[in-house]
Amino acid sequence: MDKRRATRTEVTNSSHDWGALLRRASHDLANPFNAISMNVEFAKLLLERGKRAKSIEMLDQALADCARCRELIQAMQEFSAAVNMHGRETLSVRQLAENAVAAAMKKHSDGLIVRYSGDGDARVDVATPAFTRMIGGLLTNAIEAGSTAMEISFAREAPWIVVELSDNGHGMDACQRELATQGFYTTRRGEGHAGLGLTLANALVGMHAGRLALAANTNGGTAVTIYLPAT
Repeated sequence: MDKRRATRTEVTNSSHDWGALLRRASHDLANPFNAISMNVEFAKLLLERGKRAKSIEMLDQALADCARCRELIQAMQEFSAAVNMHGRETLSVRQLAENAVAAAMKKHSDGLIVRYSGDGDARVDVATPAFTRMIGGLLTNAIEAGSTAMEISFAREAPWIVVELSDNGHGMDACQRELATQGFYTTRRGEGHAGLGLTLANALVGMHAGRLALAANTNGGTAVTIYLPAT
């Protein structure tokens, strides 16, 4: 895989704005709830006028909006469970990455080719269940973006231990990278995506006193770079 990429300039703020996340969550839930209310009222009116077929159409739309609400609520529950600082342990970054990849591949039998490079012996102190879930989410994102291969590289840039996940998928443009860590931002809303994967990554890395950066690869993919303090 071509490791040459643009300079990492899209560095996110490591201190997560939980208030902003809650505001976006309430906004994303309010839209389908309002649509449900309107469609049910409209369906009732149509039934009173004997327009059964059109009424059923409105009720079907209300059911679709109910499904969207369920997806959002489930995503928030999963996010809450993932941002959990329990289960901390000290281990090498390579072991952390390999454990997360192994767990993720159980869900993706076709998966993608994962290669490792660099010095992965450096040790970090992290909440391993949360990080396993987060790295698995990044792999899932890569697969859904059309990636067939990912390189996970390790480096030391004092005072940081650096882990970079570089894929060969469709990638994101500069605007998408800027918005990617904001909760509920997704370009695949119609497919049931809540847009919390990179939000989780940014929040979790920040809670470990680290930071996260996004950049584009020259091959069109995305590089997610995680900076963690060494133990």
